[in-house]
Amino acid sequence: MLSLNNITKVYPAAGEDVHALRGLSLDFRKSEFVSILGPSGCGKTTLLNIIGGLDRYTDGDLVIEGRSTKEYKDRDNCARTLCSKNKKRRQDPLPERDTSLRI
Repeated sequence: MLSLNNITKVYPAAGEDVHALRGLSLDFRKSEFVSILGPSGCGKTTLLNIIGGLDRYTDGDLVIEGRSTKEYKDRDNCARTLCSKNKKRRQDPLPERDTSLRI
């Protein structure tokens, strides 16, 4: 269902690039429960942001249900594609709030 193939993420920084992920490959099966563990700064959040479509990888490929994310247009993202099967957008669970001050 979800496959990361040789994913690399490099953040340009003043003087020296920061390699957040280096050649990461993982496969997730449908309905599989996983935990991502590691020390601070090892790339956990970067990995989750890439899977969720919040960030783009520098190199490699992320494949969702057999479709490479390299095929996505700029307006597409991974999270939207995974949720597209529902054919409807989720509604905001919190109703509109009255923010006026009451005394």
